[in-house]
Amino acid sequence: MAGDGEIGGDMNWYRLAIEKEDYEGNHTAPTIDSGSPMHDLSDTYSDDIYSFDAARLYGHYGRNHPLDLMAILVIQSARNRPNQSVKIYRAVPDLNFEIDRLIKPLLDAVYYYHKFKFWPMNNTIIHQLREKYPIEQHTYNEQQELMLQDIKKQIEDMEEKRQKAITINPTDWVTITREYAKEHGEGQLGGRYKIISKTVKAAELFTTGDSIQEWGYNPQ
Repeated sequence: MAGDGEIGGDMNWYRLAIEKEDYEGNHTAPTIDSGSPMHDLSDTYSDDIYSFDAARLYGHYGRNHPLDLMAILVIQSARNRPNQSVKIYRAVPDLNFEIDRLIKPLLDAVYYYHKFKFWPMNNTIIHQLREKYPIEQHTYNEQQELMLQDIKKQIEDMEEKRQKAITINPTDWVTITREYAKEHGEGQLGGRYKIISKTVKAAELFTTGDSIQEWGYNPQ
């Protein structure tokens, strides 16, 4: 388990590294100078991108996969509509994964205490607090209050270390299907991820034809 000093430092480094490499790999996201906007794909695809057979011809997964069908539906609905609203997704590192993991049992203990008016049994956190505030040195009510305030202080201290959430920014790689972002999070980000989303205009999304699932976000 990382110590207090390690959480902030390690996570800051991890965040900077992932923000650069996430979706990017060895190539940058397409822009107005290198790709076609979603509302007009004529410079990148032939007209059959708008046909009933588009998912089979250009699918990322092949064989009319449901995610390809969803992507094609979005693409086709944006044809000649630069202001068409499109929801984009991106899997990003869950910078507060460790903090949330540590806070959860503390919150569970407080919830239990307020609900039942006594602490959960066979609980390591509560056992340690009882040793820290022995009943021999306090009244029962004093002990309970000290334990409660101790847990609350631990939660507050960890909340202060919470990292600012990553947002979708210009030049980012994004996807137009949420499940594709989830696959990326489960794979490249090792399951420690969050999916963020944003509604943008079709004219702000660009492709070079590599994948109907991946787009470059470039607002003008």
